[in-house]
Amino acid sequence: MAGNVYNIKDFGAKGNGKTINTKFINAAIDSCNAAGGGTVIVPKGVFVTGTVVLKSNVHLYLEQGAVIKGTTKLDEYVQYIPTKDMTKYGMAYFPNWTRGLVVATAAKNISISGLGKIDGSHVEDPNGEEGKRGPHGIVFGECSNFEISGITIDKASNYAFVGYESENATFCNLTITEGWDGIHIRGGKNINIHNCKMFTGDDAIAGGFWDGVRISDCYLNTACNGVRVIFPACNLEIGNCVFQGPGLYPQRSTFDGQRRNMLAAIIVQPGGWDYSPGPSDNIYIHDIKIDQMNAAVNFFLNRNNSSENVVVERVEATNIVLAGLSAESWNGGRFKSVRFSDINVQFKGSNDVNLKNKRLTETSIESRSMPYWGFFGKNIDKLELSNITLTYTGDEIRPAFGFDGVAEVVTNNVKAQDVNGVSKVVSVQSGKVSGL
Repeated sequence: MAGNVYNIKDFGAKGNGKTINTKFINAAIDSCNAAGGGTVIVPKGVFVTGTVVLKSNVHLYLEQGAVIKGTTKLDEYVQYIPTKDMTKYGMAYFPNWTRGLVVATAAKNISISGLGKIDGSHVEDPNGEEGKRGPHGIVFGECSNFEISGITIDKASNYAFVGYESENATFCNLTITEGWDGIHIRGGKNINIHNCKMFTGDDAIAGGFWDGVRISDCYLNTACNGVRVIFPACNLEIGNCVFQGPGLYPQRSTFDGQRRNMLAAIIVQPGGWDYSPGPSDNIYIHDIKIDQMNAAVNFFLNRNNSSENVVVERVEATNIVLAGLSAESWNGGRFKSVRFSDINVQFKGSNDVNLKNKRLTETSIESRSMPYWGFFGKNIDKLELSNITLTYTGDEIRPAFGFDGVAEVVTNNVKAQDVNGVSKVVSVQSGKVSGL
């Protein structure tokens, strides 16, 4: 335990699953913070509470069997209020959107760890986003030097974790179940997410305005996207991860709240939600296993976005049902260099003539079907494809590859299953292709 130790029971907290313990837990944290820091212990028991306000130098430790459980009384929750202009992060969808069961503002040297659970109770707010979303599980705004490890985050009423301008942070050995997004960070520098298991209703990991984010050794299962980057991100690495669909838990935002099919394993789409100019350079995706989802790996650039040095290698994907691989730039931006290598993808074929003749005009928020069943590249200076095998099940009438505005495509050992015995598998609208 770090420094002084404070047990919330000594401040009046009762783990009987009934008493609202908001003031007792926060009294323990305030005392710990006033003494210069230490550890606040949540012992075994179910401690119903509103917002727990974490402060600098305080380490919240949940013992095995300890549960911090969100109360259904919405007036017990407070929100993160930024200390500076944060409008570029698109945060205020609805009033009180940044409420959380645990909230920290401009705090340093903090942690949440142990073998216990944070249970958001699926608290719904009829005045919240979509007429149902309530407080997030954890909200850290402008926090640095923190770690969240070991615990389970269950039934978050919105995101399990949302962070704004997070710096020097580690998420490890977490289990996240149900709710909406798992870990969602808008503004992140030097972030490590590793050895986590997520079974979420919405994107497992999402956000943007990242610099130095590393996601490794994670198992991601969701009814949305595995990793979704919605704003520019540089120096991003995603490696040694498994993406498995369909979602164990449904996407509760759908009309019936029951859709479970997984969308994309990895989708990098700066500018996909809001206008957000800037580069997304040095993206490295490697050693990935993907099964049962709409798409495997997609990159989309939008207005005033650019990207250089994108590398995707050693990917095994099976049961991809739409169109799985793409690097596309729309509305003026370009990729300078993109390389896909050592890729094996198995697709579900389609004999839809309308899909074959579909004209792609712009991107959508989600991955979508395309007139090319294997790979599509658009507005790239140099594209390298090496040691790639693409196959399909069932029938297929579309070409395997499509290139539009790609100045140079260099291929080596690229194999695509013939379409109904026809060997022509490439559609080139402009640019130069060698090796296919």
